[in-house]
Amino acid sequence: MEWVVVIVIGLIALLIYTSIAKKNLLKQMEQEGYDVTNRIENIRYLSGHPDIDNGILFSSLFKRGDFLYIMQATYALKWQYKFSGSIPLSDITNITLMDESYTTSEWVTRPDYFNRNQTRTVQENTRHEAARLRISWRDGRFLHQTTFAYRGYNAINKATKARNILIRHIQQPA
Repeated sequence: MEWVVVIVIGLIALLIYTSIAKKNLLKQMEQEGYDVTNRIENIRYLSGHPDIDNGILFSSLFKRGDFLYIMQATYALKWQYKFSGSIPLSDITNITLMDESYTTSEWVTRPDYFNRNQTRTVQENTRHEAARLRISWRDGRFLHQTTFAYRGYNAINKATKARNILIRHIQQPA
């Protein structure tokens, strides 16, 4: 029974340590000029940026000056943000939000508690939420469409909030 207590205390200590480490990293980034209060976190980069070849599972978007920075969030004993690419805010032409949620139905057999020794078949619907956020921007002659995604619970609301933050970033002078 003591090992359960030790594991719980260890997990709590790890959570506290990572929280403090992330706060320190954000404080350091703020001193470097990044806007950490209006950052977009835990968004999945899919495609469309000329400097990024692979998808990024956990990425964050930060504003610094006249640029939007795409950073890969990693944790290996300490929080780190690795620069992946940037988008000039003045070159953004459009921000599109796409709802890609869908519902699946399946027939499930369950015990019927009112009639013993019998079962009943019911149709069960499951909603899968997904949203894509596409930033269209010009780079000289080329038109890029950089795409990000949210999946899971509350994906549409998270993508809407990210879109609104991006619009505010574009409207604010550096």
